[in-house]
Amino acid sequence: MIKVRISCTGDDIRSIDVSGHALFDQYGKDVVCAGVSSVVIGALNALDILYPSACDLDISGNQIHIHVLKNSESIQTMLSMMFYQLKTLEESYPENIQIKRKEV
Repeated sequence: MIKVRISCTGDDIRSIDVSGHALFDQYGKDVVCAGVSSVVIGALNALDILYPSACDLDISGNQIHIHVLKNSESIQTMLSMMFYQLKTLEESYPENIQIKRKEV
């Protein structure tokens, strides 16, 4: 299962961690992994290009960590868009992706 952990302060997203494997299908044919990867890598690329010093972005193995360093409305809009895209996948594939949101 892919696990997404979102840490928030009020309505603001402070960090997002994504880890694991969907196990929906065999490697190379897993549409859930492909969907999550597309959403997350696309968001990482956009954050890196548009706001290069606003977030700490870390990819190691099958773990991705995004930590907000310089908060702004634009950063929150991008992270919210990523959250809602992942939430849509979770609603369609609840056995393969789980999102947990916690207040910090």
